[in-house]
Amino acid sequence: MIKTTFRIGTLFGASLLSLFSTAVRADNSFQSAAPTVSFIGSGCPQGDSGTNVRWDGSRLHLNFSGMVTQRGDGVPLTESRKTCSITISMNLPAGYTYSLGSFEARGNEALQAEETRTVTVTNFFEGQGATSTQSVSANGPSAKNFVAGHTYTGAESLWSPCDAQRAETVTVALRIGADIRSCLANGSVATLDSIQLPVRIKACGS
Repeated sequence: MIKTTFRIGTLFGASLLSLFSTAVRADNSFQSAAPTVSFIGSGCPQGDSGTNVRWDGSRLHLNFSGMVTQRGDGVPLTESRKTCSITISMNLPAGYTYSLGSFEARGNEALQAEETRTVTVTNFFEGQGATSTQSVSANGPSAKNFVAGHTYTGAESLWSPCDAQRAETVTVALRIGADIRSCLANGSVATLDSIQLPVRIKACGS
């Protein structure tokens, strides 16, 4: 297994305070709230300079070069699915909680007929039993850039506990699948270039 760790700088400022004006207090305490992030997986290998993380004060931006999936004659089945598990430790002051607000994944696909491209995002907090899994799929034939996104509803959102600091694991998976194997001769390819993970922040009890 491979693991790379980053401490990300923060640009908490007017945009975040405007976005969360009813939930986040407007003082300097959030300037040190930049998360500590580590990642591990088949789609984010160690030493891959194309895997990087940026925090802009309200969302995580992740770029990938290893999230490349393939299906076709002679291609190992393991190449049809790639994952990257991201562990996030938010440095919020006491009395505040956060959750994922949405995700937006961007990539490129060349899918044969009967092939399906699926982006799945699963998240949970350390020590908590609840897990949220959301998937966005598209069917071939298709040859284009794609955007796969989802906005979390209240029932789908998992909030960090207010009584303890818990790391959150977010696993991003890209998969090509098919119900039949007759289409494999020509092959299909899909890449995931980036994903954005906006967060919601609010005062505990609000």
